[in-house]
Amino acid sequence: MVRCRAAWLCTLALGCGARTAPGIEADGDADADADVDADADTDADVDADGDSGAPCGDGPACSGADFCCATEECVPAGSCCTDAECPEGLACLDCWDCPQKGDCGVGDLGCGIEELDVEPVPPNLVILLDRSGSMAIVVDGRTKWDIAVDSLTEVVREFDGRVRFGLSMFPGPEASCTPGEVDVPVMDNAADEIAEVLAVSSPLVTTPLGASLQVLREDDGLWDPDRRNFVLLVSDGEESCGGEPVTQTQLLYDARPQVQVYVVGFGAEVDDRTLENIAQAARTERAGDPSYLLAENGPELTEAVTQILYSVISCAFELQGVPPLPDTIYAFFDDSPVERDEGHGEGWDYDPDANQITFYGEACNQVRSDRYRVRVVFGCPRAR
Repeated sequence: MVRCRAAWLCTLALGCGARTAPGIEADGDADADADVDADADTDADVDADGDSGAPCGDGPACSGADFCCATEECVPAGSCCTDAECPEGLACLDCWDCPQKGDCGVGDLGCGIEELDVEPVPPNLVILLDRSGSMAIVVDGRTKWDIAVDSLTEVVREFDGRVRFGLSMFPGPEASCTPGEVDVPVMDNAADEIAEVLAVSSPLVTTPLGASLQVLREDDGLWDPDRRNFVLLVSDGEESCGGEPVTQTQLLYDARPQVQVYVVGFGAEVDDRTLENIAQAARTERAGDPSYLLAENGPELTEAVTQILYSVISCAFELQGVPPLPDTIYAFFDDSPVERDEGHGEGWDYDPDANQITFYGEACNQVRSDRYRVRVVFGCPRAR
């Protein structure tokens, strides 16, 4: 047990902040085993001016509040030079941005800089793809279906790993007004399976859009409270089976966890009113006319889907380890610090319940650009 010259010296600094060390009371008294006669220590160790009076190693006596540590160095009060000067169970750790030589801390997570591994939390997104009869229309020498398959396969491969994809096509395999089913469940690394399913599928007849959205309300892949959940609707036709797609979209939005529907109208002839209302019910409408994204060919479809996927990429990261002092977490893009913002307007914040940090505002846009390495350190506000 460390001998305390004064109660305020008996602290352990984690993240360059101070906490009272375990087993040491605020008034300077320890338990019976570590009790020290304050008067005797004062007479033997420190004179009235705070100097020990005795040389420190080969040098002069330490001045002021400095003391001679175990390595025979004069160091500031509150410092340590070896583990032996720390309370039991703590270690003497380097402190990069602190005035002390070292600080007593908890193993690898003390005042020294320790980088925490972080894992992005990709969102769940089901592609709800219209395969009604109108998708067999030929555009520029190819069917709209073939164009959509090539475009979606390309984009899903590009974003695989950053988004957890699933696939549902409507109508279902029995055609008629059978709603779509979950053809590929939401999963990590779904690109190959989605490509295989799309490659062996073809247009059918009807457009049971409302019933197909209702099926997704019951999909376990979108009932994930730890992630954001989305549906990406790609459609060229109107509801033809008496369903209520706008109502189903609103129910998805009101669900907990919430599911938002993004809309891409594909083709020159789309049900503009229905797609507008779906985007508005999902709160995914955009400025302009139409309020959803519209594509009439392959490149435009690829661009529209890419734009949506960039907007939903998660800005949340799960910490691989729980920091004992949440106030000593610091975030960086490469080596540039990012300010914390508990108001969630600009910067980042930490959710101790989920053990995640989430970036907001322009900081979130920087994460989505994939131009920077997101780094999280514990201890001191510096990346090394």
